[in-house]
This record gives sequence, C-alpha cells and structure tokens, in this order.
Amino acid sequence: MRQALYVRVLKQTAKTLGDHEALAVFLNVAPSVVERWMNGSVPIPPDVFLACVDHLIDWQFAYVRDLLFDETKGTGQSQESSAEARPVRREAEDSARGDAGNRDS
Repeated sequence: MRQALYVRVLKQTAKTLGDHEALAVFLNVAPSVVERWMNGSVPIPPDVFLACVDHLIDWQFAYVRDLLFDETKGTGQSQESSAEARPVRREAEDSARGDAGNRDS
C-alpha cells in the first residue's frame, strides 16, 4: 500500500514538473530509474518520496499564493505568463481528483 502512495506522489510530481524526464532531472537520477519506480518494478526510496512531497507542498503553496496575491505587481511578470501556468496546475489538480477514486490498496 505504501508503494502505491509513493507511485501516486511520483506521478503527481512528474505532472507538476512537466514529464518523467523533468522528474528524473529534479531527482538527479536516470529517466530509466524513474520508469522502474513508476511501474513498480523497483521500490521507491523514502528520501525520493519525501523530496517529491516537499516539491508538491512548495508547488501548492505557490499556487495558493498566486490566487491570494496579484503576482504581477512589482515582479515584472506579465499577466500572460501567469495565465499560462494556471492551466498546468488545473490539469494536475483535475488529475489528482480523478486518481483519488482509483486508489490502490
């Protein structure tokens, strides 16, 4: 059951970063290692899981901060660039809600 949770967290982290290759770069491992973790053939180390959890917490904090505060004030960031980031976050959130009903035991 723990590995199923670890895999879900890895997949969610990959979505927030863009893809499995970006996750491999983030974790400083080969993409083939990430693939083996994702398909369950190799157990995910706890430190990798915790690094992904830390990333997801930071990512969610940034999302909430962006909702609460106008991130375009004083940053030089255009509204177009902040609007481009929101669909990626929504896609990941929608996916997480969809995955919630398909939890492995």
